[in-house]
Amino acid sequence: MVIAYEEYGVFFRAAGGHRSSVIVNLSIGDTAPLPHLPSLLRVLIAVPMAKSPTMGMPGENGTYASIELELITAMARDAGATFVARELTHGQMKFYFYAPHGKSPDPVISDVLRSFPTFRHRVSRIPDPEWTIYFDELYPTRIEFQLMRIQERRANAEAAGDLLEAPRPICHWAYFANPADREKFVERIRHRGFKFHLLERREPDTLERPYCVELARNDRADHPYLDDVVHWLNRQAEQCGGEYDGFEAESMIETSLNLPALQ
Repeated sequence: MVIAYEEYGVFFRAAGGHRSSVIVNLSIGDTAPLPHLPSLLRVLIAVPMAKSPTMGMPGENGTYASIELELITAMARDAGATFVARELTHGQMKFYFYAPHGKSPDPVISDVLRSFPTFRHRVSRIPDPEWTIYFDELYPTRIEFQLMRIQERRANAEAAGDLLEAPRPICHWAYFANPADREKFVERIRHRGFKFHLLERREPDTLERPYCVELARNDRADHPYLDDVVHWLNRQAEQCGGEYDGFEAESMIETSLNLPALQ
């Protein structure tokens, strides 16, 4: 079995003060839920702390890439399970599969990990015929989708010679239903060194959030540094009843790098 990673979303997820590297099977989203796969299997593999991954992208570490490929292949072949997501954090790998009722996946997983005796695993099975966990917890959010797509442009800019870790002007936008919510947001982040420019969309009576704030600050544009900034701004905007709407970053080389606003 060959894993076609172009069918997968790869991104960093920030939750509960922790960051994880995530792969989600996007190709199956249009056909899910699949009636013959009503159970979610969550496979937790504890990684020895001395060998804990650095949370890079898939394939960056040979051991974890091997486990990932072998496990996904074996679960499909021997357990009839479909891979939908993987989370990688310091200390553990979490794999998510949808599977038929009944057959235990433990022998399959144990066989895969036979070559890695210091890695321990635990499996939980959750009835989920509507694939609620896939859509509500694993599938990328609007922000994660956009950061995932923008990552490709960042890779192209880096290949062209842009040193993305070098600070450059980066602008962000957030929109609110009323000036009070916008002011609450501004007060929340004022101490973070942003410059503010207040704007209003045209025809505000027809828009849900017509009150805009434009933020500007010199920042790095590399991954995951800027992703953390975006996640934080999005969280602050949501807590003030608003919506974060993307960023643009200047390039440090002649080739322009325009990172588009989120849609």
